[in-house]
Amino acid sequence: MTTLGERIAGGLWGLLVGDALGVPYEFHAPEALPPRADLEMVPPAGFRRAHASVPPGTWSDDGAQALCLLASLLERRRFVPEDFARRLVAWRREGYMAVDGRVFDVGIQTDAVLAKLAAGVPPSEAAPRDERSNGNGSLMRVLPLALWHRGGDAELVRDAHAQSRVTHAHVRSEVLSPFTASGRGRSWKASRTPGEPRCSGSRPSTAPGRTLTPRSWSR
Repeated sequence: MTTLGERIAGGLWGLLVGDALGVPYEFHAPEALPPRADLEMVPPAGFRRAHASVPPGTWSDDGAQALCLLASLLERRRFVPEDFARRLVAWRREGYMAVDGRVFDVGIQTDAVLAKLAAGVPPSEAAPRDERSNGNGSLMRVLPLALWHRGGDAELVRDAHAQSRVTHAHVRSEVLSPFTASGRGRSWKASRTPGEPRCSGSRPSTAPGRTLTPRSWSR
């Protein structure tokens, strides 16, 4: 029987492996993708992979931002927008939590927001709120919050809203982020062994290694 810690680590590994698997196929139309059975870290011969210079097994901005969120939660033991924002800026500028310290892709909106944060704009004011500013960037990184969270659904929704608002403040992004976090949080909580304690907030025992490796867990 797997332990709670193993299931949490499995969720994080799954996020990073799934992200890395998708990197070569990014920006391709569904009909241009290889058959499902041929979707591997190294695409089939003849497929024009995205990010051709990036080594197979490298996670993207989604995985790196998720690790930024995880590291902030573990160190601060609650969601602190300023600390999360600082780590996102460190990722963009220094490669914090990126494989080999290399940032090879960043969304246009996220890049603009991080520039504002680096210039000193508060996290509560940096992200745009207009109709065209409702991408999925904050949704893709939210899993660590659901796995770490020890409060009730109302607190989880509040924190999911807050982590989205740092870069994606349109109401649609804010609504979908807690919706996803709540669903994933319920899934793993339902699988807990009766009497098993909740997540203690300590680091997972299995930390990702090299091309499936952040440079550090805290900074």
